[in-house]
Amino acid sequence: MSGRARRVTAADVAREAGVSAATVSYVVNDKPGQTIPPETRERVLAAATRLGYAPYAPARTLALGASNLVLFAHRAPIVPPTYARYLEALADGLHDHGLDLVWQLGYEPSAGARHPAAELAPAVVLHLTEPDPDEAAYLDRFGAPVIVALASAPLPDRPSALQVRHLAERGHRTLGYAAHPDPRLAAFDRSRYQTVRETCASLGLPAPSARTIPLGRDAARQAVADLLATGVTGICAYNDEIAFAVLAALSDLGVDVPARAAVVGIDDHPLAALYTPSLTTISLDDPATSAADLVRRIAAARTGAPIPPSAPAPPARLIPRAST
Repeated sequence: MSGRARRVTAADVAREAGVSAATVSYVVNDKPGQTIPPETRERVLAAATRLGYAPYAPARTLALGASNLVLFAHRAPIVPPTYARYLEALADGLHDHGLDLVWQLGYEPSAGARHPAAELAPAVVLHLTEPDPDEAAYLDRFGAPVIVALASAPLPDRPSALQVRHLAERGHRTLGYAAHPDPRLAAFDRSRYQTVRETCASLGLPAPSARTIPLGRDAARQAVADLLATGVTGICAYNDEIAFAVLAALSDLGVDVPARAAVVGIDDHPLAALYTPSLTTISLDDPATSAADLVRRIAAARTGAPIPPSAPAPPARLIPRAST
């Protein structure tokens, strides 16, 4: 005999409240166009609370033709702490609109592999940046509007541009770029490296050397040694995770930081201030402010209204520490 408790249904609530199952559906789903007396509404809601009733999501989706889910689809297998805080603020804001945020991490759009998210019927699909053609085709399968969360900032305001300018202000003329080894981040990596190249050119600096930095200690040490052999004295890391690997390699190589080599990350990871030496990094925009703007756009997309343009993102902010 199964020990699983029987699910409370709308019929149970109807019997408890002394109304029809249709009335329960009208009340708990807040269906428009239905005139339910206030006392009846209160009786249904009180019965639902007593019984612990919650609408069955698949049935609700079938009945209404749409779900209350917002799907965040991201090719990387993880999100950095900065984006995690952003998504937390976003989830709170969406909840106020009766929407729930779900994540899909680490998908491969052209691989043909089935993903659990394919079973969802989201009201809106959220993508961090402008999707490439493969990603756009993959996201189209959900049959829902796609919202791009992050608009591209002008070159001077991009985090990687701040890295270059900060190192140049510290007197570094030959810069290097430390790339992430995960191929699923390749599009982000290329974008940040291109920003480093363009900013170096605008400042009259030589084109930066680039190396992929593995996350194994021995391999990272060799990659950083190769980068230093090109004459690099200032290193722009893809993010703080890669910057930590670079700093560990520099320590193993006996390289003085920042006298011989300076390092700047991106994301303001919680460990950046605790690392030795503490890591100079770039803090991205305020999560709560950006999330509130995105909630406004998602809410419009869900109703079929014109999607308002995104508000200008607050500029990224340099946090100087001991690594530079």
